[in-house]
Amino acid sequence: MRDIVELNVLLRVRAEMPEGLTLATDGFREGWNRLRTRNAIGLERKLKACRWHFIRGKRVMASGTGQTPQQAIACALDHALAEVSPELNAIEVGEIQSTQYPWFWLARVSIHAFRIQKSEELAAQDRAVLAHNSDAKPILQVHSADLKHDFAKTLPLMEQRLRRSPRVQSGAQR
Repeated sequence: MRDIVELNVLLRVRAEMPEGLTLATDGFREGWNRLRTRNAIGLERKLKACRWHFIRGKRVMASGTGQTPQQAIACALDHALAEVSPELNAIEVGEIQSTQYPWFWLARVSIHAFRIQKSEELAAQDRAVLAHNSDAKPILQVHSADLKHDFAKTLPLMEQRLRRSPRVQSGAQR
């Protein structure tokens, strides 16, 4: 798997594209390919040239943890992709924030979902999918299962370091 960075575009493997449009992609995750071009603007230009439409859907934010920054980003991205409706067939990675803690990394990822289609019109159910949460404030999702796993492994180490710290030992001698 290649590292994910801001402005990367991911396409669903089964996303329908205009005939004759060839896009350079890399396999990314099950069901998703990473577009080699840098951002959604280039893809939108190519689609418009083919008289296809690139319709903005909802924005999703999620978080994840890992032993390295890229593991944490991958975990957060997995959580965000799980929130994308199957009708939305492309996403652009918006913002990535990662924070290092003593025993793990925490990453926050925002993605913008899109629908690529030939017709300009949307069915009523598709309008509802695209409108859902598009104007709402994004919800940061922290998945406790990830945190519990990391903390369960590191809690004994934290306790040992705390007991060995000079501040705690000097307080015990008083």
